[in-house]
Amino acid sequence: MQITLETLPQAFAMFVDDTNEKFRLLLEKSAHTQTKSCQWFDINQLCDYLPHHPAKATIYGLVHRGEIPNMKQGKKLIFSKDAIDTWLESHRRKTKAELQEETTSTADSFLVSKKKKGGING
Repeated sequence: MQITLETLPQAFAMFVDDTNEKFRLLLEKSAHTQTKSCQWFDINQLCDYLPHHPAKATIYGLVHRGEIPNMKQGKKLIFSKDAIDTWLESHRRKTKAELQEETTSTADSFLVSKKKKGGING
């Protein structure tokens, strides 16, 4: 768009509208990022969050054996809610149907890989 003295007010209005829209989008994105930020637990909060509400000594044992995701902030243990949720899901017991499907799939894959290759009938 060629800007002339006559079109300057219109061009400036378009610039202001465009700038306001970009600013609105940045604020919206910032608000979304803040609500999506990671939640952290200390050991007491983790004990309350976990379904079986273990004792702190149990959590310390899991940390010592490297079985639970954690971080240290100074001398304090902290736990990411997202990492804990993933850890809990990875320890979920499979249903009988899931185990049967997994077994069948593994057996089928094994049998396909062991078919005779070459030879008179191959």
